[in-house]
Parts: sequence; structure tokens; C-alpha cells
Amino acid sequence: MDFDKDTNHFDEAMEYLYSRTNYETFITIPYEQMAVNLARVRSFLDFTGAPDRELKIIHVAGTKGKGSVCAFLAAALQRAGHKTGLFTSPHLHSILERFQVNGENIDANLFADTLLHLADKWTEFSNEADPLTFFEWSFLVAIHIFSQMGCDYVVLETGLGGRFDATNVCRPVVSVITSIAWDHMEQLGNSLDSIAMEKCGIIKEGVPVVSGVGSSLLFCDDESSEDGPHVITPNDVAMIRALIEQKAQEKRAPMRQVTGVSEPIAKMKLGLVGRHQKWNAETAWQTLCQLPEANVSFKEFNEAVAEVHLPGRLELISRVPLIILDGAHNRSSVAALCDTVTSEWPEYGKTLLFASSRGKDIQGMFAEFFPVFHTVICTESPGTVRAVPAGELAELARNHCCKFKPQIVCQSDPHVAVETWKKCASEDELLCAAGSFYLAAALY
Repeated sequence: MDFDKDTNHFDEAMEYLYSRTNYETFITIPYEQMAVNLARVRSFLDFTGAPDRELKIIHVAGTKGKGSVCAFLAAALQRAGHKTGLFTSPHLHSILERFQVNGENIDANLFADTLLHLADKWTEFSNEADPLTFFEWSFLVAIHIFSQMGCDYVVLETGLGGRFDATNVCRPVVSVITSIAWDHMEQLGNSLDSIAMEKCGIIKEGVPVVSGVGSSLLFCDDESSEDGPHVITPNDVAMIRALIEQKAQEKRAPMRQVTGVSEPIAKMKLGLVGRHQKWNAETAWQTLCQLPEANVSFKEFNEAVAEVHLPGRLELISRVPLIILDGAHNRSSVAALCDTVTSEWPEYGKTLLFASSRGKDIQGMFAEFFPVFHTVICTESPGTVRAVPAGELAELARNHCCKFKPQIVCQSDPHVAVETWKKCASEDELLCAAGSFYLAAALY
């Protein structure tokens, strides 16, 4: 492929990348196709020198909490003096947010040069048309850049599932599975055990695995409760933990299960708000304990996690008026969001701006929202064909608000909806936007 070297490399690279199949924009995702591409990704990495094999990789999968755990791990490793790469998704504004080294986005020219170089390499590698996706190319760029920059450790967050995810072609030094809940059921299955099985696909022969499944914030004692403030029962958690343990035994992978938050972690001040983040911090610390060669002290870990910031993840963007942005888009994440706003700001009234995408558990999210928010403004996520129409969201809301009777407002134009939402601001009102990263990005 002959690229014009006189044009802006970054624009050219972005044009190439966005011309690839991007499942993040699909209404439904052909999950099985990811399995077909997995072998191609591994073969192409080998063709380009297998740079992943020289990296010490921490591989993180899970429904909820994996972004926070990845951020805690990367910050702690950096604080201990290790050059650390971090690959996450999605991004809010710039593709470069997905690739960080020591907490900074990579250089745009380095990204462009690496992607265009790899695109040229593909023509040497194969005569067939490039079948790789947006995410797979992003992953390949990440691995090559982290190798070029001499990273000591690399933290990789899976994109979808685990078993067929592009990141799963690597052999890590430790694998991590965070909390598992209902999400992406069309691809991963309609039961918690099938979802868990897909996440367990990252467990490798002989590689230590840390399970962070089971935050007490995410389940209730009453298995018959469908509309309560929690999501998963203790029996569900026990089943998932047993499944992970079984898979670890089959792979002869030493396993550590997080069973609670230790007192030192409980007393920590974290940069991320919410009681559930203490569980994520415990998961990150237990992971670092599997890497004695990294030599991360508890003091360094404590200092690092106090400074972690994740845009669009339960983010306090204004104190006066009080405004929270959160990309929470499944029931368990919404449960954590609602727990946080009620425990941190119990005296405030609460108004929600909500948008969602096809394939999400909208009814489950509403079951969490309605006991907490007295007003729900339904709108549409900008910039995605997967957006659920505002009228459909409002109808679902009215049909499922039950005894709580919040005010339901329908406004399909997100710009008008945002203005309506902002007009609700007062000194004793909390404004929250949730349900979609697309919505969170539009509010920055």
C-alpha cells in the first residue's frame, strides 16, 4: 500500500483506520467473526517480529471494573519506576486516549507512522484484502508502540468478552478477571455462566490468574428480587467463582480470588469515587502481589491510586452545580453509580439525563435509577447508529417506573435535552448523565 508521505500522516492514518470494520458502531456484533480473525492477528504479529513476546503483559477482562483496575495497575507500576503501557477502550474524544505510556497519550505522529507502516507490512504478509477490524488494528499499533518505546510492563484491557478478543493472542505474566454481570448478551450468551466462560478464555496455561468477581455492592440476598438496588445474587457469585477456579485448574494456572476488601485498602483515599472502587483497588493490589519482580510497595500503590482519574467514569465535572458524568451502560455499573450518588450526596435531589444503545439492559438500568432519580430526561446518544430513540426509552421508562413515579421527559434532540437538563441545576440538585459513553463524550 503506497501512502502519500507528503500529506498529514495522522489524518491519513485515521482515514485508513476508520475505513476498517468497526464493531463499536454496529447495531449487532458478529462475535464469531472475531474468532476467525484471531489467528490472523497472531500470524501478523509473528510476521512483524512478535513484539508482544518481549513485553510483560497484564491482561484484564470483565464486565465491570476492568477500566478502573487497569488504571490502578498502570499508575502503580509507573509509580514504582517502570515504564508502563496502557491499552484501553473506548475513547471519548481522541483515538490517542486508548494508547498511554506512563499516563500520557502517545504522540499523534508516532501513532500514524506505526499504523501506516503496519498497513504496508500487511501487503507483504498477505495477498488477500485486509480483513482486520478497527479494534484489531488498534491493538496491533499498541503492541508495536509499547515495544518501540521500551515499556517494562503493559496493561491490556479486553475490548469484548475475552476468548475471541484480539488482545487474547498474547501470553501475559498474569491474567485478571474483574466483576462479571449482564452485558453483550447477544455475543457472549444469555446466562452468567456463558458470559463468565467467555471471560475465562483469557486464562492461559500456567499463568497466574486473579479473580475480582464478587463485589458485595453488586448482589443481594433475595434471589427473587428483580427491581431491588442490586444485580446478582450470592449464588450467582459462587457459581462464577467456581467456574473460574475450575478453568484455572484445567490450565494449571495458580489462582487468587478476592474475597473482600482488606483494612488497609478500605482506609485508602482513591482518585475514583464510589465504594465499589475499593474492591477494584483490592483486585489491582492482589494482582501486583503476583508480580514480586515488579517490586511495587504498598506505599507506592497507595500514592498512585489516590491520583487516578478516568474521564467519563463516575466523574465529578462540576461542584457548583453538582454534575456527574458516567458511561455506565449495564445494570451492575448503574447499581454502583446509584450507590455512589446516594451515599456521597444523600441530601441532594437528583436529575438524570439518559441515553442508551441497542442490546443493553435498559429495563434493568431503569430498575436501578428510579428509586434514586426524581426526574429522568430521555434522549438519544449522538454519533452512533446503535442509539435507541428517545421516545422508545421514555415509553420503557413509563412502563417500568412502577411505584417510584419519577417525572419522565422525552427529548430526541440531545442538544435540547442537555439544555433542559442544565436548567434543573440548583444548589441542592445533583445532575447526572449516564447510559452511554457517546453521551458522556458529547458533554465534555
